[in-house]
Formats: sequence, structure tokens, C-alpha cells
Amino acid sequence: MPEMKHWREDPDEELARLIPTNKLTDFWTTNIHTVVEPGETAVLIKDGSIQEVLTQQRISNLAGGFGNWLSKKMAMDEKFDILMVDNKPFRIEIGVEGMSMDDVAQTGTAKLMLRLDHENSNRIIGVLREKAIKVKKGFFRKRT
Repeated sequence: MPEMKHWREDPDEELARLIPTNKLTDFWTTNIHTVVEPGETAVLIKDGSIQEVLTQQRISNLAGGFGNWLSKKMAMDEKFDILMVDNKPFRIEIGVEGMSMDDVAQTGTAKLMLRLDHENSNRIIGVLREKAIKVKKGFFRKRT
């Protein structure tokens, strides 16, 4: 049974990735299954609205397979995307540089430990709509 091994290409860096299932379905691909592991959340998005938020379970028949391919060609399939989110704690650093009132250069660094809550993982979509965050791999990146 084919599986999507992991949704992240770089687990140390990526926090979220939007996976369009229609790009995974073709004639030659067999049915694709995946597992939402502990500390991860899968948000199912259909026609721009959130359908369901899944945690710690197996998602069967996600994409691929002759049936999915045929229904796609006959316009009978349900087009949906999956937003995979990492809910484990991560650290970010924020650097600041500036001048004080007496013209002395000041620098500083704040180190924050953050975690995306799985109940509110769908709110990350609003952040993505407001700010065009573009990186080569995934939407958000983190430093450990």
C-alpha cells in the first residue's frame, strides 16, 4: 500500500505545507495513504473552506489510484487540499538594532519558544492570506 512518506522535505525547518491533492492524482499513481503523527495536524480544505481538522490518524485513499483519476476526468471528484502543520515547540530569534536617544548604537536579540496549538491550526491559513510568505520549502521555517 503506497504511502506519502512524510510531508516535509526538511523536518528541522518546515512548520507547515499546503498539499494540493489534485496534483498527486494521475493514471499511474496507486492510492496514496498517509499518517498524521503525534504533534502534527492535518487541516482539510475544500473549495476554500475548512472541512475538518485531523490529528493522530491514518488518512486512506488521499490521492492517486485509477478511481480517483477517472473521477477527476469526469469532474465527479471532490477537489481538496491538505494543510499539514507541525505542532511541536520551536524556537525563533528576533534581532533588533537601533539608536538610543543619546545616539548610542543598541543591539539585542530575543529568543522565543513557540508552539502552534492543534485546535487552532486552521488559523495559520489567515496568516498566509494576509502576508505573502514565500520560501522554497513550506510556508513557515523555524530554527532549532
